[in-house]
Amino acid sequence: MSWKAHFSRALGAAPGRLHFAAHSHHLWPDVTYDAHLRAWQDAVRPTDLGPVQDRAFYLAGGYKYAMAGEGACWMHAPAGYGARPVDTGWFAMFDALTGPRDEVGATPYPAADDAARFRGATLDPTAIHRFVAVQEWAEREGLTFRTPHAGAVREQLREQGVMVDHRDDRLRFGFGVYQDSDDVNAAARALKAAWPG
Repeated sequence: MSWKAHFSRALGAAPGRLHFAAHSHHLWPDVTYDAHLRAWQDAVRPTDLGPVQDRAFYLAGGYKYAMAGEGACWMHAPAGYGARPVDTGWFAMFDALTGPRDEVGATPYPAADDAARFRGATLDPTAIHRFVAVQEWAEREGLTFRTPHAGAVREQLREQGVMVDHRDDRLRFGFGVYQDSDDVNAAARALKAAWPG
């Protein structure tokens, strides 16, 4: 089965090109062209917090291409930042449940003094466990697209009509319903030819 007909606008721009670029703006299905344009404009970029780490908050997460799923996210807060958000869920004070009760037997909810103060609700760790499991599996299997020559490999693939991304020493491939097994096999052959050593 092939879904290519649903991507005629994008595939028609360069027939024969194999699209495996791994980013949030995959080829656009014809029915969602405008929505994907907006997603492209909001795409995430690599971030270096070094120069501002003592005064900036940063929230990010893993999603599709890290195989993490919804909810795998993290936050950076400046070291020593102790204020508590005004509105969080009771989970931000979960540790207080084991503490002393007040005069009527209720649990006083003091603000947590660590990262727990930002918890908003019951944590569903499924996405984080999924992310860790996929990373451990890839490591066990020796699956890597890391090479100090990632930029050069990307250029060689581009010259062969295979579009991928790279970030530093990582090649990034994205798979979608607009590819079929012939596309994947052709990309694998091109990668094998372009891989150093």
